[in-house]
Amino acid sequence: MENIMDTVVEAEEVKETWSIKDDATADWACRKISEAKAEYDRLTALGKSRIEEITAQMEAAKKRYEGDTSYLTSKLQEYFEIVPHKVTKTKESYKLLSGTLTKKRGGMQMKQDDAALLAYFRQTGKLDLIQTTEKPKWGEFKKQLEIAGDCVVDTTTGEVVEAVHLEEKPDVFVVEV
Repeated sequence: MENIMDTVVEAEEVKETWSIKDDATADWACRKISEAKAEYDRLTALGKSRIEEITAQMEAAKKRYEGDTSYLTSKLQEYFEIVPHKVTKTKESYKLLSGTLTKKRGGMQMKQDDAALLAYFRQTGKLDLIQTTEKPKWGEFKKQLEIAGDCVVDTTTGEVVEAVHLEEKPDVFVVEV
């Protein structure tokens, strides 16, 4: 029993102590990463291809649906116009056992031209209807800043800028294959 435990302990020690110690092993590791990336890329391309196929099938099904139902819908609309139906402010409807025929009234809808509307507000003195949004010009201000120790300093004035904090970014290791 002790021999089995010794073997398990030795196997775990071998796993923990393996490392890359020469260019040949490092090159082997890069090839393994490259192979894994190629497999991932292959499967991604296959998935995208399947998505395109399914999307095309869905579009074809929609066209069949529209083709199969447009004629019947037009005939129901003709029938709707000759039968007495319920009329409200926003719609007209006629109930059947298998569904309801409904005609929704379109009406008018307002759409604004923001640039023309702003000009109109300025001309008519309705400045209270103009929304203004204040936002710092960070890109311009950042060019004037410098890191000094653990502070950020405005190089034009020499003042410490309390409103800007430093965050440490961790190093990132990347294997390019």
